[in-house]
Amino acid sequence: MNRRDFLKLSGLTAASLALTTLRPRALQSPTRKLNFVILLADTMTAANLSLYGYPRRTTPHLERLAGRAIVYHSHYSGGNYTTPGTASLLTGSLPWTHRAINLGGLVRRQLADRNIFHLLGSNYHRVGFAQNLWADLFLRQFRADLDTHIPSPTFIHGQEKPLVSQFFKNDELGAYYALDDFLLSTHHVVNPTAGSASMGYLGLFYGLSNRDIGTADAEHPYGLPSNGYYFFKNSVLYDGICDTILDLHRRENPFFAYFHLMAPHSTYRPTRQFVDTLVEMEFPTKQFHPLGGRTNRRTLLEQRKVYDEYVANVDAEMGRLFDSLDAAGVLEDTYFIITSDHGEFFERGEYGHDTPLLYNPVIHIPLLVFAPGQSQRVDVHTPTSSADVLPTLLSLAGKDVPNGEGRPLPGLGGSEDGARPIFSVEAKQVSSFIPLSRTSISMVKGTKKLIHYRGYEKYPDAFELYDLQTDDEEKRDLYAEDTVTAERMKEELFDHLADAEKTLKK
Repeated sequence: MNRRDFLKLSGLTAASLALTTLRPRALQSPTRKLNFVILLADTMTAANLSLYGYPRRTTPHLERLAGRAIVYHSHYSGGNYTTPGTASLLTGSLPWTHRAINLGGLVRRQLADRNIFHLLGSNYHRVGFAQNLWADLFLRQFRADLDTHIPSPTFIHGQEKPLVSQFFKNDELGAYYALDDFLLSTHHVVNPTAGSASMGYLGLFYGLSNRDIGTADAEHPYGLPSNGYYFFKNSVLYDGICDTILDLHRRENPFFAYFHLMAPHSTYRPTRQFVDTLVEMEFPTKQFHPLGGRTNRRTLLEQRKVYDEYVANVDAEMGRLFDSLDAAGVLEDTYFIITSDHGEFFERGEYGHDTPLLYNPVIHIPLLVFAPGQSQRVDVHTPTSSADVLPTLLSLAGKDVPNGEGRPLPGLGGSEDGARPIFSVEAKQVSSFIPLSRTSISMVKGTKKLIHYRGYEKYPDAFELYDLQTDDEEKRDLYAEDTVTAERMKEELFDHLADAEKTLKK
Protein backbone atom coordinates (compact mmCIF):
# COMPACT_ATOMS: atom_id res chain seq x y z
CA MET A 1 0.00 0.00 0.00
CA ASN A 2 1.48 3.35 -0.98
CA ARG A 3 0.68 6.54 0.87
CA ARG A 4 -1.79 7.85 -1.72
CA ASP A 5 -3.78 4.61 -1.57
CA PHE A 6 -3.73 4.82 2.20
CA LEU A 7 -4.94 8.42 2.26
CA LYS A 8 -7.81 7.54 -0.08
CA LEU A 9 -8.88 4.62 2.09
CA SER A 10 -8.66 6.26 5.50
CA GLY A 11 -11.89 7.96 6.47
CA LEU A 12 -10.77 10.39 9.09
CA THR A 13 -13.26 11.47 11.77
CA ALA A 14 -12.74 13.55 14.87
CA ALA A 15 -12.38 14.82 18.42
CA SER A 16 -11.88 17.66 20.86
CA LEU A 17 -9.03 19.17 22.86
CA ALA A 18 -8.62 22.13 25.16
CA LEU A 19 -6.30 24.56 26.93
CA THR A 20 -2.63 24.73 27.73
CA THR A 21 -0.85 26.87 30.24
CA LEU A 22 0.85 28.47 27.23
CA ARG A 23 -2.35 30.03 25.94
CA PRO A 24 -2.44 29.47 22.14
CA ARG A 25 -3.86 31.90 19.63
CA ALA A 26 -5.92 29.12 18.06
CA LEU A 27 -8.16 28.94 21.13
CA GLN A 28 -9.66 32.29 20.20
CA SER A 29 -11.83 30.31 17.76
CA PRO A 30 -14.42 28.29 19.75
CA THR A 31 -15.25 26.15 16.70
CA ARG A 32 -11.80 24.67 16.24
CA LYS A 33 -10.40 22.32 18.86
CA LEU A 34 -6.74 21.46 19.26
CA ASN A 35 -4.89 18.50 17.76
CA PHE A 36 -1.97 16.45 19.09
CA VAL A 37 0.92 14.89 17.14
CA ILE A 38 3.62 12.74 18.75
CA LEU A 39 6.69 12.16 16.59
CA LEU A 40 8.91 9.52 18.20
CA ALA A 41 12.38 8.87 16.75
CA ASP A 42 13.47 5.42 17.89
CA THR A 43 16.84 5.22 19.73
CA MET A 44 17.56 8.96 19.78
CA THR A 45 19.67 9.59 22.87
CA ALA A 46 19.82 13.08 24.35
CA ALA A 47 23.51 12.43 25.05
CA ASN A 48 24.36 12.78 21.34
CA LEU A 49 22.22 15.81 20.50
CA SER A 50 23.89 19.19 20.16
CA LEU A 51 20.56 20.61 21.34
CA TYR A 52 21.62 19.41 24.80
CA GLY A 53 25.28 20.39 24.54
CA TYR A 54 26.85 17.51 22.61
CA PRO A 55 29.98 18.90 20.94
CA ARG A 56 29.21 17.51 17.46
CA ARG A 57 26.61 19.61 15.62
CA THR A 58 24.10 16.81 15.18
CA THR A 59 20.83 18.76 15.58
CA PRO A 60 21.02 22.26 14.05
CA HIS A 61 17.35 22.09 13.01
CA LEU A 62 16.11 21.12 16.46
CA GLU A 63 18.22 23.92 17.91
CA ARG A 64 16.52 26.35 15.53
CA LEU A 65 13.05 25.03 16.26
CA ALA A 66 13.66 25.00 20.02
CA GLY A 67 13.29 28.78 19.95
CA ARG A 68 9.54 28.23 20.03
CA ALA A 69 9.30 25.07 22.15
CA ILE A 70 9.35 23.82 25.71
CA VAL A 71 12.66 21.94 25.95
CA TYR A 72 12.95 19.30 28.66
CA HIS A 73 16.59 18.74 29.64
CA SER A 74 16.27 15.84 32.09
CA HIS A 75 13.66 13.61 30.48
CA TYR A 76 13.96 9.86 31.07
CA SER A 77 12.52 6.81 29.38
CA GLY A 78 10.75 4.19 31.47
CA GLY A 79 13.19 1.59 30.10
CA ASN A 80 16.30 1.10 27.99
CA TYR A 81 14.74 -0.44 24.89
CA THR A 82 11.58 -0.15 22.78
CA THR A 83 9.10 -2.37 24.63
CA PRO A 84 9.21 -0.83 28.14
CA GLY A 85 9.99 2.68 26.88
CA THR A 86 7.08 2.82 24.45
CA ALA A 87 4.62 1.19 26.85
CA SER A 88 5.48 3.77 29.51
CA LEU A 89 4.72 6.63 27.13
CA LEU A 90 1.45 5.12 25.88
CA THR A 91 0.11 4.09 29.32
CA GLY A 92 1.51 6.69 31.73
CA SER A 93 2.92 3.94 33.93
CA LEU A 94 6.32 2.37 34.57
CA PRO A 95 7.52 -1.09 33.49
CA TRP A 96 7.12 -2.61 36.94
CA THR A 97 3.43 -1.65 36.65
CA HIS A 98 2.49 -2.12 32.98
CA ARG A 99 4.73 -5.26 32.79
CA ALA A 100 5.67 -4.88 29.13
CA ILE A 101 9.20 -5.85 30.10
CA ASN A 102 10.11 -8.74 27.75
CA LEU A 103 11.29 -8.57 24.15
CA GLY A 104 8.16 -7.98 22.10
CA GLY A 105 5.96 -8.06 25.22
CA LEU A 106 2.56 -6.47 25.82
CA VAL A 107 0.91 -4.35 28.50
CA ARG A 108 -0.72 -6.51 31.17
CA ARG A 109 -4.34 -7.19 30.31
CA GLN A 110 -5.79 -5.44 33.38
CA LEU A 111 -4.15 -2.15 32.33
CA ALA A 112 -4.57 -2.37 28.56
CA ASP A 113 -7.51 0.08 28.49
CA ARG A 114 -5.42 2.73 30.26
CA ASN A 115 -3.70 3.65 27.02
CA ILE A 116 -3.68 7.18 25.60
CA PHE A 117 -5.98 6.29 22.70
CA HIS A 118 -8.69 4.86 24.96
CA LEU A 119 -8.46 7.63 27.55
CA LEU A 120 -8.71 10.42 24.98
CA GLY A 121 -11.96 8.83 23.83
CA SER A 122 -13.85 8.28 20.62
CA ASN A 123 -14.59 11.98 20.09
CA TYR A 124 -11.00 12.20 18.81
CA HIS A 125 -9.85 10.66 15.58
CA ARG A 126 -6.97 8.53 16.84
CA VAL A 127 -4.22 7.46 14.45
CA GLY A 128 -1.26 5.18 15.12
CA PHE A 129 1.74 4.20 13.00
CA ALA A 130 4.92 2.36 14.06
CA GLN A 131 7.83 1.18 11.93
CA ASN A 132 9.31 -0.72 14.86
CA LEU A 133 7.29 -3.95 15.00
CA TRP A 134 7.56 -4.21 18.78
CA ALA A 135 6.00 -0.74 19.05
CA ASP A 136 3.38 -1.76 16.49
CA LEU A 137 2.36 -4.61 18.81
CA PHE A 138 0.96 -2.03 21.21
CA LEU A 139 -1.06 -0.43 18.41
CA ARG A 140 -2.43 -3.89 17.66
CA GLN A 141 -3.14 -4.50 21.34
CA PHE A 142 -4.97 -1.17 21.52
CA ARG A 143 -6.60 -1.61 18.09
CA ALA A 144 -10.16 -1.17 19.44
CA ASP A 145 -9.17 2.33 20.58
CA LEU A 146 -7.67 3.44 17.23
CA ASP A 147 -9.75 4.85 14.43
CA THR A 148 -6.90 4.43 11.94
CA HIS A 149 -4.05 1.97 12.38
CA ILE A 150 -1.59 2.61 9.56
CA PRO A 151 0.10 -0.72 8.70
CA SER A 152 3.80 -0.79 9.49
CA PRO A 153 4.79 -1.64 5.86
CA THR A 154 3.48 1.69 4.57
CA PHE A 155 5.77 4.26 2.91
CA ILE A 156 8.31 1.49 2.19
CA HIS A 157 10.87 1.03 -0.57
CA GLY A 158 10.84 -2.76 -0.67
CA GLN A 159 10.26 -5.86 1.42
CA GLU A 160 13.34 -7.53 2.93
CA LYS A 161 11.65 -10.42 4.76
CA PRO A 162 8.12 -11.80 4.69
CA LEU A 163 5.73 -9.84 6.90
CA VAL A 164 2.22 -11.17 6.64
CA SER A 165 0.34 -10.66 9.90
CA GLN A 166 -1.21 -7.35 8.81
CA PHE A 167 -3.37 -9.32 6.38
CA PHE A 168 -5.08 -11.17 9.26
CA LYS A 169 -7.40 -8.33 10.24
CA ASN A 170 -9.38 -10.30 12.80
CA ASP A 171 -6.29 -11.09 14.87
CA GLU A 172 -3.18 -9.20 13.74
CA LEU A 173 -1.63 -9.65 17.18
CA GLY A 174 -1.96 -13.44 17.25
CA ALA A 175 -0.87 -13.65 13.63
CA TYR A 176 2.31 -11.71 14.41
CA TYR A 177 3.39 -14.07 17.19
CA ALA A 178 2.46 -17.21 15.23
CA LEU A 179 3.76 -16.22 11.80
CA ASP A 180 6.07 -13.18 11.68
CA ASP A 181 7.67 -13.92 15.05
CA PHE A 182 7.83 -17.72 14.91
CA LEU A 183 7.04 -19.78 11.82
CA LEU A 184 8.48 -17.40 9.21
CA SER A 185 11.05 -15.44 11.17
CA THR A 186 14.77 -15.62 10.56
CA HIS A 187 15.39 -12.26 12.24
CA HIS A 188 18.70 -12.24 14.12
CA VAL A 189 17.08 -10.81 17.26
CA VAL A 190 13.41 -11.81 17.11
CA ASN A 191 13.96 -15.48 16.24
CA PRO A 192 17.14 -16.52 14.39
CA THR A 193 15.74 -19.96 13.55
CA ALA A 194 12.28 -20.18 12.01
CA GLY A 195 9.77 -22.40 13.79
CA SER A 196 8.81 -24.10 10.55
CA ALA A 197 11.44 -25.61 8.25
CA SER A 198 9.31 -25.19 5.13
CA MET A 199 8.13 -21.67 5.93
CA GLY A 200 11.61 -20.75 7.13
CA TYR A 201 13.06 -21.78 3.77
CA LEU A 202 10.38 -19.77 1.98
CA GLY A 203 11.31 -16.74 4.07
CA LEU A 204 15.01 -17.34 3.43
CA PHE A 205 14.51 -17.62 -0.34
CA TYR A 206 12.33 -14.51 -0.28
CA GLY A 207 15.08 -12.59 1.49
CA LEU A 208 17.76 -13.82 -0.91
CA SER A 209 15.68 -12.77 -3.91
CA ASN A 210 15.14 -9.30 -2.45
CA ARG A 211 18.53 -8.62 -0.88
CA ASP A 212 19.57 -6.18 -3.63
CA ILE A 213 16.71 -3.81 -2.82
CA GLY A 214 18.58 -2.24 0.07
CA THR A 215 22.10 -2.15 -1.35
CA ALA A 216 24.20 1.00 -1.46
CA ASP A 217 23.43 3.57 -4.12
CA ALA A 218 24.44 7.16 -4.88
CA GLU A 219 22.11 8.52 -2.21
CA HIS A 220 22.71 5.86 0.45
CA PRO A 221 26.41 4.90 0.62
CA TYR A 222 25.77 2.47 3.51
CA GLY A 223 22.62 1.02 1.93
CA LEU A 224 18.96 1.83 2.58
CA PRO A 225 17.58 2.06 6.12
CA SER A 226 15.75 -1.05 7.32
CA ASN A 227 13.68 -2.21 10.27
CA GLY A 228 14.83 -5.80 9.71
CA TYR A 229 11.81 -6.63 7.57
CA TYR A 230 11.62 -3.90 4.94
CA PHE A 231 13.71 -1.08 3.48
CA PHE A 232 12.64 2.55 3.42
CA LYS A 233 13.88 6.02 2.57
CA ASN A 234 13.55 8.60 5.32
CA SER A 235 12.72 11.34 2.82
CA VAL A 236 9.79 9.31 1.46
CA LEU A 237 8.73 8.31 4.97
CA TYR A 238 8.64 11.89 6.23
CA ASP A 239 6.78 12.97 3.09
CA GLY A 240 4.19 10.31 3.89
CA ILE A 241 3.89 11.47 7.50
CA CYS A 242 3.51 15.06 6.32
CA ASP A 243 0.78 14.11 3.81
CA THR A 244 -1.04 12.14 6.50
CA ILE A 245 -0.99 15.05 8.98
CA LEU A 246 -2.07 17.55 6.32
CA ASP A 247 -4.96 15.32 5.33
CA LEU A 248 -6.01 14.92 8.95
CA HIS A 249 -5.83 18.68 9.44
CA ARG A 250 -8.01 19.39 6.39
CA ARG A 251 -10.86 17.56 8.06
CA GLU A 252 -13.36 19.54 10.10
CA ASN A 253 -12.54 17.97 13.44
CA PRO A 254 -9.34 17.49 15.49
CA PHE A 255 -7.17 14.42 15.84
CA PHE A 256 -4.49 12.66 17.86
CA ALA A 257 -1.70 11.04 15.82
CA TYR A 258 1.19 8.91 17.08
CA PHE A 259 4.11 8.21 14.71
CA HIS A 260 6.87 5.86 15.91
CA LEU A 261 9.66 6.11 13.31
CA MET A 262 12.59 3.71 13.08
CA ALA A 263 15.52 6.07 12.48
CA PRO A 264 18.06 6.64 14.01
CA HIS A 265 17.83 3.03 15.26
CA SER A 266 20.56 0.72 13.92
CA THR A 267 21.65 -0.11 11.39
CA TYR A 268 22.77 3.51 10.95
CA ARG A 269 22.35 4.50 7.30
CA PRO A 270 22.50 8.25 6.68
CA THR A 271 22.24 9.68 3.19
CA ARG A 272 25.41 10.84 1.44
CA GLN A 273 24.71 14.46 2.37
CA PHE A 274 25.59 13.69 6.01
CA VAL A 275 28.47 11.24 5.63
CA ASP A 276 31.83 12.58 6.89
CA THR A 277 30.33 16.01 7.68
CA LEU A 278 30.85 16.06 11.46
CA VAL A 279 34.08 16.92 13.22
CA GLU A 280 36.41 14.15 14.37
CA MET A 281 36.44 13.93 18.16
CA GLU A 282 37.77 12.00 21.11
CA PHE A 283 35.43 10.97 23.91
CA PRO A 284 36.04 10.05 27.55
CA THR A 285 37.32 6.55 28.18
CA LYS A 286 35.22 4.61 30.67
CA GLN A 287 35.95 1.31 32.33
CA PHE A 288 34.19 -1.88 31.28
CA HIS A 289 31.24 -2.82 33.48
CA PRO A 290 30.80 -6.35 34.90
CA LEU A 291 27.43 -6.57 33.11
CA GLY A 292 28.48 -4.76 29.95
CA GLY A 293 30.06 -5.74 26.65
CA ARG A 294 33.69 -5.82 25.60
CA THR A 295 33.58 -3.94 22.30
CA ASN A 296 36.91 -2.23 21.63
CA ARG A 297 37.22 1.55 21.72
CA ARG A 298 37.96 1.91 18.00
CA THR A 299 34.73 0.14 17.04
CA LEU A 300 32.76 2.25 19.51
CA LEU A 301 34.16 5.45 17.97
CA GLU A 302 33.37 4.25 14.44
CA GLN A 303 29.81 3.31 15.35
CA ARG A 304 29.30 6.58 17.21
CA LYS A 305 30.43 8.53 14.15
CA VAL A 306 27.91 6.89 11.81
CA TYR A 307 25.16 7.13 14.44
CA ASP A 308 25.81 10.86 14.81
CA GLU A 309 25.57 11.26 11.05
CA TYR A 310 22.28 9.39 11.07
CA VAL A 311 20.96 11.64 13.86
CA ALA A 312 21.89 14.67 11.74
CA ASN A 313 19.97 13.09 8.84
CA VAL A 314 16.88 12.59 11.04
CA ASP A 315 17.22 16.13 12.41
CA ALA A 316 17.09 17.53 8.87
CA GLU A 317 13.96 15.52 8.09
CA MET A 318 12.31 16.71 11.30
CA GLY A 319 13.12 20.30 10.41
CA ARG A 320 11.67 19.84 6.93
CA LEU A 321 8.49 18.27 8.31
CA PHE A 322 8.05 20.99 10.92
CA ASP A 323 8.53 23.77 8.37
CA SER A 324 5.99 22.20 6.00
CA LEU A 325 3.39 21.85 8.76
CA ASP A 326 4.10 25.38 9.94
CA ALA A 327 3.68 26.82 6.43
CA ALA A 328 0.35 24.99 6.07
CA GLY A 329 -0.96 26.44 9.33
CA VAL A 330 -1.15 23.08 11.09
CA LEU A 331 0.86 24.26 14.11
CA GLU A 332 -1.60 27.07 14.85
CA ASP A 333 -3.95 24.56 16.46
CA THR A 334 -1.76 21.50 17.04
CA TYR A 335 0.55 20.42 19.84
CA PHE A 336 3.62 18.91 18.17
CA ILE A 337 5.76 16.65 20.38
CA ILE A 338 9.20 15.24 19.53
CA THR A 339 10.68 12.52 21.72
CA SER A 340 12.19 9.01 21.71
CA ASP A 341 11.63 5.63 23.36
CA HIS A 342 15.21 5.13 24.66
CA GLY A 343 18.82 6.01 23.89
CA GLU A 344 21.99 4.33 22.64
CA PHE A 345 25.39 3.30 24.08
CA PHE A 346 28.90 3.92 22.74
CA GLU A 347 30.89 3.51 25.94
CA ARG A 348 32.13 1.08 28.62
CA GLY A 349 32.59 -1.59 25.95
CA GLU A 350 28.87 -1.43 25.18
CA TYR A 351 27.41 -0.65 21.77
CA GLY A 352 23.66 -0.37 21.22
CA HIS A 353 20.99 -0.84 23.88
CA ASP A 354 20.71 -4.61 24.38
CA THR A 355 22.08 -4.31 27.87
CA PRO A 356 21.11 -4.40 31.54
CA LEU A 357 23.00 -1.13 32.10
CA LEU A 358 21.05 2.06 32.84
CA TYR A 359 23.55 4.88 32.39
CA ASN A 360 22.18 8.10 30.95
CA PRO A 361 23.07 7.55 27.27
CA VAL A 362 20.56 4.70 27.08
CA ILE A 363 17.68 6.23 29.13
CA HIS A 364 18.07 10.04 28.85
CA ILE A 365 15.90 11.02 25.88
CA PRO A 366 14.85 14.26 24.18
CA LEU A 367 11.47 15.91 24.71
CA LEU A 368 10.36 19.05 22.89
CA VAL A 369 6.77 20.28 23.00
CA PHE A 370 5.57 22.94 20.56
CA ALA A 371 2.35 24.50 21.83
CA PRO A 372 -0.01 26.26 19.41
CA GLY A 373 0.94 29.90 19.08
CA GLN A 374 4.13 29.53 21.14
CA SER A 375 6.83 31.95 20.02
CA GLN A 376 9.45 31.75 22.79
CA ARG A 377 11.67 29.04 24.18
CA VAL A 378 11.05 27.61 27.66
CA ASP A 379 13.66 25.36 29.31
CA VAL A 380 12.72 22.83 32.00
CA HIS A 381 15.60 21.20 33.91
CA THR A 382 13.60 19.30 36.54
CA PRO A 383 13.71 15.52 35.89
CA THR A 384 10.64 14.18 34.07
CA SER A 385 9.50 10.78 32.82
CA SER A 386 8.11 9.39 29.58
CA ALA A 387 5.15 8.31 31.72
CA ASP A 388 4.31 12.03 32.05
CA VAL A 389 3.24 12.41 28.41
CA LEU A 390 -0.12 10.66 28.84
CA PRO A 391 -1.40 12.67 31.84
CA THR A 392 -0.15 15.87 30.17
CA LEU A 393 -2.18 15.29 27.01
CA LEU A 394 -5.26 14.23 28.96
CA SER A 395 -5.01 17.34 31.11
CA LEU A 396 -4.63 19.61 28.10
CA ALA A 397 -7.59 17.89 26.46
CA GLY A 398 -9.78 18.46 29.49
CA LYS A 399 -10.05 14.73 30.15
CA ASP A 400 -9.93 12.93 33.48
CA VAL A 401 -6.40 11.91 34.45
CA PRO A 402 -6.32 8.48 36.12
CA ASN A 403 -4.16 7.84 39.15
CA GLY A 404 -0.79 6.62 37.99
CA GLU A 405 2.93 7.16 38.05
CA GLY A 406 2.97 9.86 35.39
CA ARG A 407 2.24 13.52 36.13
CA PRO A 408 1.45 16.52 33.92
CA LEU A 409 4.68 18.02 32.65
CA PRO A 410 5.99 21.32 34.07
CA GLY A 411 5.02 24.17 31.78
CA LEU A 412 1.97 22.24 30.56
CA GLY A 413 -0.18 22.12 33.67
CA GLY A 414 2.28 20.45 36.02
CA SER A 415 4.71 21.92 38.54
CA GLU A 416 8.44 21.43 38.94
CA ASP A 417 9.17 18.98 41.74
CA GLY A 418 12.85 18.39 42.41
CA ALA A 419 12.02 15.90 45.18
CA ARG A 420 10.15 13.55 42.85
CA PRO A 421 11.96 10.28 41.99
CA ILE A 422 12.14 9.32 38.30
CA PHE A 423 12.53 5.61 37.59
CA SER A 424 13.73 3.50 34.66
CA VAL A 425 13.44 -0.30 34.74
CA GLU A 426 15.13 -3.13 32.80
CA ALA A 427 13.90 -6.68 33.38
CA LYS A 428 13.73 -8.45 30.03
CA GLN A 429 14.95 -11.77 31.51
CA VAL A 430 12.10 -12.01 34.03
CA SER A 431 8.57 -13.29 33.44
CA SER A 432 6.09 -10.42 33.30
CA PHE A 433 3.85 -12.28 35.78
CA ILE A 434 6.24 -12.54 38.72
CA PRO A 435 8.26 -10.15 40.92
CA LEU A 436 11.42 -8.69 39.42
CA SER A 437 14.04 -11.18 40.57
CA ARG A 438 16.59 -10.09 37.94
CA THR A 439 16.39 -6.40 37.17
CA SER A 440 18.19 -3.09 36.84
CA ILE A 441 16.47 -0.02 38.27
CA SER A 442 17.59 3.59 37.94
CA MET A 443 16.29 6.31 40.23
CA VAL A 444 17.00 9.98 39.52
CA LYS A 445 16.09 12.46 42.24
CA GLY A 446 17.24 16.04 41.84
CA THR A 447 20.87 15.81 40.77
CA LYS A 448 21.50 12.38 42.33
CA LYS A 449 21.13 9.05 40.54
CA LEU A 450 21.05 5.60 42.12
CA ILE A 451 21.31 2.42 40.03
CA HIS A 452 20.38 -0.95 41.53
CA TYR A 453 21.33 -4.28 39.93
CA ARG A 454 19.53 -7.30 41.38
CA GLY A 455 19.85 -11.00 40.59
CA TYR A 456 22.90 -10.92 38.30
CA GLU A 457 25.53 -13.54 39.11
CA LYS A 458 28.41 -11.33 37.94
CA TYR A 459 27.22 -8.29 39.93
CA PRO A 460 24.97 -9.51 42.75
CA ASP A 461 22.75 -7.03 44.60
CA ALA A 462 24.88 -4.07 43.57
CA PHE A 463 24.34 -0.31 43.87
CA GLU A 464 25.95 2.72 42.22
CA LEU A 465 25.42 6.38 43.09
CA TYR A 466 26.28 9.41 40.95
CA ASP A 467 25.98 13.17 41.21
CA LEU A 468 24.81 14.24 37.74
CA GLN A 469 25.52 17.90 38.45
CA THR A 470 29.26 17.41 38.99
CA ASP A 471 29.72 14.13 37.09
CA ASP A 472 27.36 13.99 34.10
CA GLU A 473 29.52 11.24 32.54
CA GLU A 474 28.74 8.96 35.53
CA LYS A 475 32.37 8.02 36.06
CA ARG A 476 32.69 8.46 39.83
CA ASP A 477 30.62 6.06 41.92
CA LEU A 478 29.77 7.73 45.26
CA TYR A 479 27.90 4.81 46.80
CA ALA A 480 30.60 4.02 49.35
CA GLU A 481 31.27 7.72 50.07
CA ASP A 482 27.87 9.38 50.38
CA THR A 483 26.27 6.69 52.51
CA VAL A 484 23.51 8.96 53.86
CA THR A 485 22.17 9.77 50.40
CA ALA A 486 22.65 6.18 49.28
CA GLU A 487 20.65 4.69 52.16
CA ARG A 488 17.86 7.24 51.80
CA MET A 489 17.50 6.62 48.08
CA LYS A 490 17.71 2.82 48.52
CA GLU A 491 14.85 2.88 50.99
CA GLU A 492 12.72 5.02 48.69
CA LEU A 493 13.47 2.81 45.67
CA PHE A 494 12.52 -0.36 47.56
CA ASP A 495 9.28 1.24 48.80
CA HIS A 496 8.21 2.12 45.27
CA LEU A 497 9.13 -1.33 43.97
CA ALA A 498 7.19 -3.04 46.76
CA ASP A 499 4.11 -0.89 46.07
CA ALA A 500 4.27 -1.67 42.35
CA GLU A 501 4.59 -5.41 42.85
CA LYS A 502 1.53 -5.49 45.10
CA THR A 503 -0.51 -4.92 41.94
CA LEU A 504 0.63 -8.28 40.52
CA LYS A 505 -1.91 -9.93 42.83
CA LYS A 506 -4.77 -7.84 41.46
